[in-house]
Amino acid sequence: IDIDGLQAEFTTIADALPSKDDDPKTLIALYPLCDSNEIVKERQNGVVGASVFGNVIININPLADDWEKWIPFVFAHEYHHNIWGHNWFVLRGGEGIEGTLLEAMIAEGQADLFAASLFPDLIPAWNRPFDAETERVLWGRIKPVLFSTDPKIHAAYMFGAESAGLPWCMGYSFGQAIVKDFMERHPVVSFLGLLDVSAREIFGGGKYGKI
Repeated sequence: IDIDGLQAEFTTIADALPSKDDDPKTLIALYPLCDSNEIVKERQNGVVGASVFGNVIININPLADDWEKWIPFVFAHEYHHNIWGHNWFVLRGGEGIEGTLLEAMIAEGQADLFAASLFPDLIPAWNRPFDAETERVLWGRIKPVLFSTDPKIHAAYMFGAESAGLPWCMGYSFGQAIVKDFMERHPVVSFLGLLDVSAREIFGGGKYGKI
């Protein structure tokens, strides 16, 4: 891994979404990922990340295809979570946070769209669009639980439960679609400005809040 090159990319990403933290330093830890994790290897190009108290952990399987390209994308996604979390939990003290499935979907949608804006040539498999009929059917299933705070509901609808007919990472796909639709309808809202818009406002400001 070209650490100096990665650090330069990480700095560019951070500059695109400035932090309001008094201590904006972010520790980024890179760890290997076991080759037995087939989902990450086959569907996520061998790279998976986590945001941990303002820092980022990235696990990497270098036996996967194109893994080097995806490290900055995954960092951008997790870095956005850090900025989003600081804005809502630190600066606002958690006021306005409801802990719903919708909120989780929209937080992931914002993070993925931010990363995609910096790396437009990378199209993550977890954000594949559904055809119109599949979207209609799946939306009919997810809409009744949008405001659920049940962790089991979150896990099934965010990450999928294929045995129950819920496709892999369907919550990520819908989250990005909801945020993308909102931003297309409100082009003056930047990614930085979007941090201050609640999940309910984003949902209500687009087509998904009306279907």
